[in-house]
Amino acid sequence: MMQEDISSCTRHVCEPFKSFGRRCTRLGKEQRARFYIFWRCITMLVCWRE
Repeated sequence: MMQEDISSCTRHVCEPFKSFGRRCTRLGKEQRARFYIFWRCITMLVCWRE
């Protein structure tokens, strides 16, 4: 019975950190995608010939 109490407390405490990690991962992927699009646009503008 004591083990159940400890595991439920551990899950309760760790849950915000897991969601924080997921948010950081998602934001990192978003930033990487934005940077990639920005880089592609700059590359096209620099390499574009009339």
